[in-house]
Amino acid sequence: MHRQLGGKAQVEISSVVGAPREAVSARVSTPEGVNGELMSIARMAMPRGMTALDAATVPIGTRGLESAT
Repeated sequence: MHRQLGGKAQVEISSVVGAPREAVSARVSTPEGVNGELMSIARMAMPRGMTALDAATVPIGTRGLESAT
């Protein structure tokens, strides 16, 4: 039986990281960093040639990339 659920879910998890904020940000803004953090629940794909997300250029609140899978 397959049942589609509607609505949205929000999950918040926090942890203490023993590294400088800049080092953590540099890692988690890469595809490898995102996948390393979220692999159990999500996978991030990026277009060829794009190596990182830049908070200064990514529009907040809009869909910037969409996976074909």
